Amino acid sequence: MALSTTKRFSHKAAPYAAFYNEAGEPRLNVEGTVEIAGVSDIDINAPTIDSSCYIGKSAGTNGGDFVVAWTSATELTLSSFPGAITAIYAADIEAIRQINVAGTVVATYHRDDTTMLMTGAVLAVTGAAFASDDKFIVFTNIPRPASSGAGGAGGGSIVYTNMSGDFVATITNATTNITVTGLPFTLEAGHVVLGSLKKKAVTTNVVTTLLPSTVSVAGGVITLGGVTNFATGDEVYVTLIGPDKAYDLALDSSQGVVQNPEYGHYTGVETLISETNLSTILATADGGGDTDTIVDADGAFSGASTAVGYIGYQTTDSQSATVNSVASATTVETTTLTGGATWASKAYSLPKVMRYEIPMEGYNFLSMHWRLTTVANQTVYVKLYGTLDSTATAEADTNWVDLTSTLLTPGVSTGVSCTGAASVEGIKVLDSPFTMLKYMVKLVVEKSTAGAPSGSLFTMFIKKSS
Repeated sequence: MALSTTKRFSHKAAPYAAFYNEAGEPRLNVEGTVEIAGVSDIDINAPTIDSSCYIGKSAGTNGGDFVVAWTSATELTLSSFPGAITAIYAADIEAIRQINVAGTVVATYHRDDTTMLMTGAVLAVTGAAFASDDKFIVFTNIPRPASSGAGGAGGGSIVYTNMSGDFVATITNATTNITVTGLPFTLEAGHVVLGSLKKKAVTTNVVTTLLPSTVSVAGGVITLGGVTNFATGDEVYVTLIGPDKAYDLALDSSQGVVQNPEYGHYTGVETLISETNLSTILATADGGGDTDTIVDADGAFSGASTAVGYIGYQTTDSQSATVNSVASATTVETTTLTGGATWASKAYSLPKVMRYEIPMEGYNFLSMHWRLTTVANQTVYVKLYGTLDSTATAEADTNWVDLTSTLLTPGVSTGVSCTGAASVEGIKVLDSPFTMLKYMVKLVVEKSTAGAPSGSLFTMFIKKSS
């Protein structure tokens, strides 16, 4: 019917109103202004855009929670799901809007009158006529996690569970570890202790409540004590008690948020080294050595423990030589012993090396505080190395640059040292405006004269800042 003036329709006998054309088909063609009363709901077959539920959009649009891509004339592929959502099912879809390159809505497919099926990530829509250059909006009934309340106030749920998609919980076979991903907060042991844990065994389908004697959390991995190891295929149902889902710190007027806090620019004091009985490498050589070769089948020599370039002693005859190289796990090469004796079947004391990494983690500056006390007949050296090579390790000096004489003890290549019954303490601040990937402190223990070669003490504290 065509109306040129304002008309009022009042329908009180049923919860719906219908108007028919000459063919008996329900139609309503209105020109002008229409007022409708006595009807509680009017369905015009167009979905409301509900921002409380996830919405998917084609690439090149704004505000989509996941990506919708054309696959064929009747198919779309869904990807890049938000948060803990790992899959979308047919029952999750409410409607699909199809928009062509001219910006016109070609069609809107509703759940009420369109068959939709999901196969993996592919959504098939019966009767659709999608074009490859169309844009698509997919409306779902999957609620977004509540993230804010009025003025930041709480009042939402504090219960999180993997069964409702709040996060993903994955077991590790032959362990009691559960890896949790997708949480909007940092997981701590208390969140687990206040919640609950259940397991469905893969072999029996029996569901048991896990009652661990201990719970620890590190990097999102829950480790349970006093429970049976998981097996591949076991399912876990994890409930955590966490922050109020409806609380938004950013909207809480009672809170002051410092965007760049001072404490974010430095670390606490760390104890890098605490050695209480420093010793050289003590043993007796086998009979196959000579004046510049030590052979010991049980030596287990390596660059990680034997210090090259430092003095070794053949203690049986009280003669010394400089260690030139570690030839193998059973052989060390030296200069010729000072008195012309051989190493064969003689007791020896070789210099020992220990290395300690300091990852800078993006910090620019480093403070080091050391305290060294040596005993009689022993010398200890402390050196500093740096690197920008991520492959450098504390097993050797390879890929490290010796910074001892430039940064630690300017002009002194041997570094900090102490000999005999003595002590030395100092602090060094590396405050040049550059960033090192990591530093390495190298500690060498050397026998200085005849006598007991062990018992020195060394401690180093560090603090990083930017």
